[in-house]
Amino acid sequence: MVRRLLLLVLSAALTCVAVAPLEEDASRSFRLWKRDFVHEAKQFTEITQVDFKNWTYSSEGILEYPEGGPVRIQPLTLTDGKYSWRGPEGFGFEDASLASVEYFSDESLSSPIAIVNLSYVYGGGSSNCVGVVQFFQIKDARVVLLYEITYDCHGRSWFEFHQDKKELEVGSVGYMHADAHCCPSKIDVGRFSLAAGALRLISWERIDYDENAGPGKQRREKPKE
Repeated sequence: MVRRLLLLVLSAALTCVAVAPLEEDASRSFRLWKRDFVHEAKQFTEITQVDFKNWTYSSEGILEYPEGGPVRIQPLTLTDGKYSWRGPEGFGFEDASLASVEYFSDESLSSPIAIVNLSYVYGGGSSNCVGVVQFFQIKDARVVLLYEITYDCHGRSWFEFHQDKKELEVGSVGYMHADAHCCPSKIDVGRFSLAAGALRLISWERIDYDENAGPGKQRREKPKE
């Protein structure tokens, strides 16, 4: 009950509003979102001043389902880069951790962009894993969440940022209709450009999970016979 009340207070403070993904394709297991969400609580002059290990995140991939109310974003507060919750009598859990923080600078940008990668795992009888990549910039002394990518981070998923190419790559686990929850058969690989600070999807393809070559080594599906 205390946790629920805390979430309600945080939700009101953050004014989290769900938005539609930029790239609408229900067949893909990853999503690109344009957020433009302003964190009003503190002021900063440089993005490197922000302590992302101790930060409250607002993600379209981390939701709560209150009884009798609409689905809404569940604020997620990390402490020293981690978050953990256990349900009553051991039923239900949530764990989150910060994986990396990288910074992108470009001549066309008014200030650098922080690229924050974290994972959120939750479940009861079985578990789910949500990978979240968020892009922050300082505007008018406020931290602004510009974009985010959400993806399925089970198993052999990955996220990589290529600073020299101004590109990112996400490998998101994909389930086909006949797949059991334990055993995905595909990985959706998305490549994104961050040129001039505008995040956009360049290309994506689906590869076989068992033949996953890893980051930067995409393989196409075998043609159907």
